Amino acid sequence: MLSLLKRRNKRIKPPSSFPIEVQIMGADSLDVLKASDISPSGIGVRVPHRFEGCNLNSEVELVITLPNCRPFLARGIIRHITSIYRPNDLFGIEFTHIKDANINHLRAYIDEHNEPH
Repeated sequence: MLSLLKRRNKRIKPPSSFPIEVQIMGADSLDVLKASDISPSGIGVRVPHRFEGCNLNSEVELVITLPNCRPFLARGIIRHITSIYRPNDLFGIEFTHIKDANINHLRAYIDEHNEPH
């Protein structure tokens, strides 16, 4: 049963020397944040305040900027909100639309900075 709980994709915590900037555009909000973790299938961000109108299963648009890479667009759905990190809630966003070329950029970044989260 433990094997069923393993992630499909490798997830890492970005090193502070190579942060990932994430612009999140929700129904009534826009924030520029740093990713707390990332995988080819999703991204986690700590939010210093709750997004108004952004709840579980809300769709958000993202602009992701990897170090030394042009920003790219993605779309995702908020799959979990963890409030144990007060005052910074952790939003887990599953990608629903991202170009293959950009997934390849994410995989290259993850492979380069592969300290597991």
